[in-house]
Amino acid sequence: MYVVTSAADVNAVYKTNTTLFWDAMLNDLMIAFGVESVIIPKLLQTPDFDVADETDLGARTRRLSHIPATLDHYKSRLLPEQRLYKFSDSLLGYISDFLCWDKVYQRFGATTSKVSLNKFGGEILVEALSRAMFGNRIFEVELDLVQKMLNSNDDAWMLIFQYPLT
Repeated sequence: MYVVTSAADVNAVYKTNTTLFWDAMLNDLMIAFGVESVIIPKLLQTPDFDVADETDLGARTRRLSHIPATLDHYKSRLLPEQRLYKFSDSLLGYISDFLCWDKVYQRFGATTSKVSLNKFGGEILVEALSRAMFGNRIFEVELDLVQKMLNSNDDAWMLIFQYPLT
């Protein structure tokens, strides 16, 4: 675990975060999600062949293990400015729509005088993020997606603490 206590150190860590060692935490998470421990070294192994990598910056050939290659792929898809702005506009649009009184009334009803901020914010953010990232189709496939995501988030701490103990 890393604990960073000053603003200057946070800046240094942010700029050089590839020098930090995350493998132990990543391994624990993969095992918690059901990846067999014998598979993990294979996911981190650099292939002995070149991999063509198509990005917005053009084609390039690199040798990366599966996990860093996947992270690079996500970054290339989400971080170019035009994609980030499109995603941000979509996300903020959904949030704005969900905050209209008609939507709030539809979700929580007229008989409710108090609503948990955690429930209110959680539902709005999970649904807005899901729609912004995957579109409306995902809700046709999984009608109860928001509640399942919220339940999963509520129980995520159990992965870190390996609870219940086996």
